[in-house]
Amino acid sequence: MRLAIDEHHAVDAALEQAAPALEAAVDAVSARMRRGGRLVYLGAGTPGRLAALDAAECPPTYGTDPDLVVAVVAGGAVGVARSTEHSEDEGDAAVAALEELAITDADSVVGVTASGRTPYVVEGLRAAGAAGALTVSIANNEGAESSSVADIANCQDGSPKRRDSSAPAQAASAEGSIVVIPRPACRATASATWGRA
Repeated sequence: MRLAIDEHHAVDAALEQAAPALEAAVDAVSARMRRGGRLVYLGAGTPGRLAALDAAECPPTYGTDPDLVVAVVAGGAVGVARSTEHSEDEGDAAVAALEELAITDADSVVGVTASGRTPYVVEGLRAAGAAGALTVSIANNEGAESSSVADIANCQDGSPKRRDSSAPAQAASAEGSIVVIPRPACRATASATWGRA
């Protein structure tokens, strides 16, 4: 138990290291939202579910339109409710989902991936960038592939050095902490877009 707790302290250090890139992402997303753009999360597995939870909390918490902050998750609604591991490899599905949302250059697409190489996220970010959207990568590995296709990359080595059952939990903790940062920060810097105070 002590080892697991100590490993989770690494999340705080990872957030400190990622702070400059996170601030840049918040400012860039806020600028797009002032132009009427949306914040679109893109993820698979646990990171995708965390993003979906964050998006779902925006309307009741801040009174925003349900279409302002949305999550595109591998496997769709089924992928949010239960594990559909194969769907994370379906890059074409991410592209199709973003096309259905009609992504524009006013939007911001934030890809969340623990490994940084999930095809669903990588290909989705590439397609979003081609459509002119701001793209942000949040990954738990330095040198992540998702970072190479994003305008802004947030990489934090929050994974434990010892590979055991605590690894998924710590990766989820790091990404969960980072996913919720842009939402209140954007609300503070673009209050006219976010709605009620």
